[in-house]
Amino acid sequence: MFHALLDWVTTSSAVRGMLVSGSLAHGDADEFSDLDIIVLADQPLVEDARQAIASVEDTIIAYELPPGGKPFILSVVTSAWHRVDIAFATEPPPGTVAIYPADLDVAPALEIAPLEPTADSVSRIATEFFRILGLSVVVLGRGDVHAAREGADLLRQHLIDIFLLEGRTTRPGPKKLKNVLSNEQQSVLRSLPALRDDEEAVREFSAAVDALFTPRARALLESLDGVWPSDVESATRRYLTRGRTDP
Repeated sequence: MFHALLDWVTTSSAVRGMLVSGSLAHGDADEFSDLDIIVLADQPLVEDARQAIASVEDTIIAYELPPGGKPFILSVVTSAWHRVDIAFATEPPPGTVAIYPADLDVAPALEIAPLEPTADSVSRIATEFFRILGLSVVVLGRGDVHAAREGADLLRQHLIDIFLLEGRTTRPGPKKLKNVLSNEQQSVLRSLPALRDDEEAVREFSAAVDALFTPRARALLESLDGVWPSDVESATRRYLTRGRTDP
């Protein structure tokens, strides 16, 4: 696929260059990585890119972004489940690696500052955590275990958000998380009970996440000289108690 795209750009008078980005450019690609390509051209050559990909494998999924407008990104999954993202640009983006011509002038990648948690950011996460926890009374009261499970998944996501703030790190992408979590944090996630579309399982899972989230989020917030939202927590816990006892 790479060589088919390279053949296309080197023989097209409308293309001025080709670069790679993403994990290939960063040097951390693995066997599951996709192929991220930057094509330098005055206008998006989406159809030409489609034909180059089709010369190797059939396309089963293709997204043109933005949808409904003049697309400048083509995102493809092939019949062999190879993933190719082609972005069109007029200048080489910083941090990419020149392929053709090899002497393209590419600026270094922009430095990403370490994530610095703030009292406000942690307080917002904690407040939203308790809002979602309180809403479990609503959805379980309606007997909607499917919606309740979705809420429980959100509680787990807020726990992960706290983990990332603890480590002063950001998630590199939607398909990557393990490498930015400590061994202890990964062990905590593995310790969570199984989550099913079942009321008892949702309650057990949510309680387990709550028991992990609350002390860690509070410790982090207080280390930042923030004020724990005790009124929100107390009101939510009273509501949870009523929700378990009310008919």
